Amino acid sequence: MLRNIFFFSVFLLTSTAQSQDYSFSESIDLNSDNIKELITLNVDRERPNHFVLKINEISLSDFLGEEGTEVDGFQIIDIDSTDLVKEVSVHNPGPSCDDEYLVYWFDEKQIKKVAHLSRWPIFKGNGDVYVDNWEGF
Repeated sequence: MLRNIFFFSVFLLTSTAQSQDYSFSESIDLNSDNIKELITLNVDRERPNHFVLKINEISLSDFLGEEGTEVDGFQIIDIDSTDLVKEVSVHNPGPSCDDEYLVYWFDEKQIKKVAHLSRWPIFKGNGDVYVDNWEGF
């Protein structure tokens, strides 16, 4: 009986852990007002290319990549350092080095998608974004 209870408990813990979404979070000042925004990215475990991006109390649902691929986090980028605003870039590595990025801008009232990039972008900080691509040979 004790063995059955132990097995049942382990099964419940494992099942619960596998069905829960997972999240990433960071606090950083996105708009140079000396107040850190709380950025949270919750990824749907059942559909891992779907996510909810939340900045402070504002949230946005979106997806990135094809079914079967997985959003694996976000990074803070600065496309143009003269505008005093930083952007949030959500990443999906894709099925075969087919990296994709969704770039979002936040203005205290809304989260706005500003770019969908593939491969390996380089954000220069002067407003230019360079994207490197594999040519297949």
